[in-house]
Amino acid sequence: MWFWIFLLAVISIYNTIYSFLPENLKNNLWIKLLGIITALGILIYGLCNIFSTYNNYTFAYVSKDGKILKQKNFRWIITKTTKDNYPLFIINERYGDASDVKVIPDKPRKIETYNAIDGVAVTFLCTDDQLVNFKLIINK
Repeated sequence: MWFWIFLLAVISIYNTIYSFLPENLKNNLWIKLLGIITALGILIYGLCNIFSTYNNYTFAYVSKDGKILKQKNFRWIITKTTKDNYPLFIINERYGDASDVKVIPDKPRKIETYNAIDGVAVTFLCTDDQLVNFKLIINK
């Protein structure tokens, strides 16, 4: 679907620019070919950008027990523990900036994300029975 939307956008941009040209330039074959080649170049660049964005997308849908229910490009292991009677999930061996990890719970909950010794820690500031499934999105 995105392909067709993008193709229609490129064609409409091409037609808009082409309509402003004088009649004597519109009849030149090399002007038409240059416009088509430019439109195809924009299309190929946009498609490459879309595919690279999709391939760099990393997420995991995690149950409240700490098991990964669904994932894409997620190569880390998640362990569940408790800290100060709050549920704590650790993305093991995921080092780097903790702000790269985005947590989206199924229901609104207060969450803290920070770097820990073992990796990135995600603490839910609620009791264990109020815990919900959540989605982890990691920016590359």
